[in-house]
Amino acid sequence: MSLARLFLTVFLSISLSFRLIRLLIAIRSASQGAGQTTARPIFWIMTISYLIYLTFCAHEGFQRAMNFSWPVCAIGLLLYSSALILRERAMKDLGRFFSPNIEIRPSHQVVREGLYRYMRHPLLACMGLEIVGLGLVFNAFHSLMAIGFGFYMPLILVRQWLEERTLLAQLGEAYRTYQREVGAFWPRMELIFRAKRGWRHV
Repeated sequence: MSLARLFLTVFLSISLSFRLIRLLIAIRSASQGAGQTTARPIFWIMTISYLIYLTFCAHEGFQRAMNFSWPVCAIGLLLYSSALILRERAMKDLGRFFSPNIEIRPSHQVVREGLYRYMRHPLLACMGLEIVGLGLVFNAFHSLMAIGFGFYMPLILVRQWLEERTLLAQLGEAYRTYQREVGAFWPRMELIFRAKRGWRHV
């Protein structure tokens, strides 16, 4: 077995194991929720689509093992690892309001702490970053373009639209103000400059 194939086998095993653990945690969190849930199938659609994408990436990666680019893989690994770390931070920032489903829990309110101070959907942004990272780790350029960008990224936008529709309906003007002040997937420049000014005064 070549070094590239060995690395991809180990990476695939670890990433699948981590995904399974996160799936079990998500299911447990959803079962403990006592809120109002909408568009329940979107979670499973995204989960199954992710696993299909990972399968195609792995297949393409093993096919490319003889011409494997380690620099591209290293960039992908950096993006993938960053996505996982930031996702854990975003889940912690949400606290008791975290749910894998689109769910409004009792006493739900707009969260502006942590990553949610700078973007409205850090969890979805991390999903997109993870998708790109996986494609690059496996050198699966065709899978990345066709499934990653062609299918999964639009699916993220659908999830964003469903979430925002629900949050606007339930939280009203508070969330509408949040929309005006904070970007969806990346920080607005004025927030970055404001944060820098705050750091200088610490």
